[in-house]
Amino acid sequence: MGPGRTGTSGQGRVPKPVSWHIACVMGLALVTSLAACGGASPVPSLSPTQEPSPSATPIDLVSVFVGRLANGLTASSTVSGTLDVGSIHGTLEGSYTFGTAGAYSYQITTIVGESRSISRGVTVNGTSWSRAENGPWLQDAAAPSGSTGTSAFAEMTAHLASLRDTGVVTLAGHQVHSLQAPGGLSVPASALGISDPDVHDPKASVSFYAQDDGMPAGMAFSMTWTQGSGDGAQDAKMDMILAFTTFGTPITVQPPDDVWQVYSSKEQHFSVAYPGDWQADGNAVSVSFAAPDNSAGIWIGLGAESAALDQKTWAAAVLSGATQEFGVRSDASLPLVVAGVSTTAYEFHGKSNGQSVFFMDVPLTRDGEGYELQWIGIPGYEPTDIGRFKTMLATFAFTS
Repeated sequence: MGPGRTGTSGQGRVPKPVSWHIACVMGLALVTSLAACGGASPVPSLSPTQEPSPSATPIDLVSVFVGRLANGLTASSTVSGTLDVGSIHGTLEGSYTFGTAGAYSYQITTIVGESRSISRGVTVNGTSWSRAENGPWLQDAAAPSGSTGTSAFAEMTAHLASLRDTGVVTLAGHQVHSLQAPGGLSVPASALGISDPDVHDPKASVSFYAQDDGMPAGMAFSMTWTQGSGDGAQDAKMDMILAFTTFGTPITVQPPDDVWQVYSSKEQHFSVAYPGDWQADGNAVSVSFAAPDNSAGIWIGLGAESAALDQKTWAAAVLSGATQEFGVRSDASLPLVVAGVSTTAYEFHGKSNGQSVFFMDVPLTRDGEGYELQWIGIPGYEPTDIGRFKTMLATFAFTS
């Protein structure tokens, strides 16, 4: 497949998602589960333009609302909200689509200061895929058995008839009725399906919004929990509002195109994503990935091990080795952060087995071990190759 020194692979540490990002994912999972049970959401502060005022209701608005929701939730919506973890404050914006047959999709941007993080997700026929930032679409692991809390949700949704019209508020620029249960409509903890060990004592509650004719106008939820434990424990809260832009119209949600696969190595203690139509060939010491037409490939492996080895020393050794192998100097370099390690991708144009190649070599060190992540392709496709390699490198993570 291309030049490479062998040993034992593995590498880097991808920083754990910051707690506000975990919170966003938790909230989206909750909305999804509620929708699958006939509709629902949680109870944030709406920030109305004025205090809710009692509304004259010429029809049994709640009964009409519950009846429409019982027919199934298909809707397009905008998303807004806030989340706070300790002293960190963020805002949420985006869209959420509830499709037919329980399918759904979303795109949420979390904004903290000047930082913006985009999360996307799609679920069709019980299979879920997610995409972070500009990374590839990846299939999510199946939820643990019993984690959906179906019976708990059934218990909660059975109380929808207890909703009361508490007055008119402003939602997405429109006057709507706020429907809430006396004392709040709580989501059972067993229904949240939260497995993150840093999340403790989660609590969530739900509220709904309807137009004058009982048509569902939106839903919202509020969730609180403790993030971390001991001296590092922080109070956390998220409020999310979904304002429906359409409701009741059949919506078909399609699976994403170009879903990548994930290669995991127990021996080398890392995982990395690669294009779905590529072939992976790994063993206990290295792994290679090849495009279907063999026009490009990647090799990952261990090249050195020493208690005194550091990133600077290993980078110099890798650069020297590649220069000797190709007989030419690196003609470009690209600063990168891979698995939390600051490194450089060294680019070469040379010959391998008598053929012209475009080659990139990325050195990484961790705990005295030196690894190489290499790309080899055909000259003339450098921008595409660099983009594809960067996407793969962004998914590289250590699993222990």
